[in-house]
Amino acid sequence: MEAQLQAPSDGLDIPGSLAGVHRALSKAGNSLATTAEAAAMLRLAVGPVPVGAVSVRRRAEAVYENVEEAERLLRAKAGS
Repeated sequence: MEAQLQAPSDGLDIPGSLAGVHRALSKAGNSLATTAEAAAMLRLAVGPVPVGAVSVRRRAEAVYENVEEAERLLRAKAGS
């Protein structure tokens, strides 16, 4: 919502000033999808799979990192 307030748009074009925010959120979406896939694979696995749990955790951390990056970029733009 903050991005829309900073650069109103009603189309599919991404304002150039928010390209980094869009990129970070796109990466977060992709990371979230791979996290869900890894979690499903872990759930379906038979026996102990500690490496799989580490993979899910690592992918989930990437989601948070990407969202935090988008927020950081948005704040930086608002401050400029």
